[in-house]
Amino acid sequence: MTLRGEIIAHEDDLITVRLIDSLDVETVKKQAYNGKYYVTVDVFEKDSITDEQRRHFLALCGDISEYEGVPVDAVQAKMKYDFMKEEGLTDYPSIARNKLNKTTASKLIEFTVLHCVYNGIPFRKQQFYLTTDTSKMLFALTMKRICWVCGKRADIHHASNLVGMGNKRSKHNHEESTFMALCREHHNEIHNRGYADFCEEHHLKAIKLNQKNIKELGL
Repeated sequence: MTLRGEIIAHEDDLITVRLIDSLDVETVKKQAYNGKYYVTVDVFEKDSITDEQRRHFLALCGDISEYEGVPVDAVQAKMKYDFMKEEGLTDYPSIARNKLNKTTASKLIEFTVLHCVYNGIPFRKQQFYLTTDTSKMLFALTMKRICWVCGKRADIHHASNLVGMGNKRSKHNHEESTFMALCREHHNEIHNRGYADFCEEHHLKAIKLNQKNIKELGL
């Protein structure tokens, strides 16, 4: 049992804690040892992994587990081990509170999301990329033609420097354009609502692609 609280007073080795979470007294009683109740005090670190980051990582591992038919514990272990090798870490990463900082946790989530994208693993919850390096994530989704909003199969939408009706796509300088990957539904939505309103609603911003990327996408 882990409970959050605030230290409101202390004197020598005596501290007073105001609990933030509810205390289940009956559960505590079951943990008595020789009539006494022992606790471990773990001071919260401001830069520690957040509960939201932890939930995101665990949910992503659940998606991988369901898609690959591998136990979720094994998926978590593999993703953390592969991430450790990728980042050159000396210690195996733990997602327990106070064991991983927010920055490294974000990198772990980004690493896991990219694994899903490049291996065609669908997300049960979209927009996990909003907790990661957004430009890197949107690029990966674009190159896999995955809709930035819902994860369905996507078209590549010119967001600026448009081809224009009647103009030849082969003559257009695509390197001057910015792009978004959108399914048919969200492609229609951006045209109906307008770029600015659509991007504000979905927290998105179009990206640039180089000549190699453009050729690979067949634009």
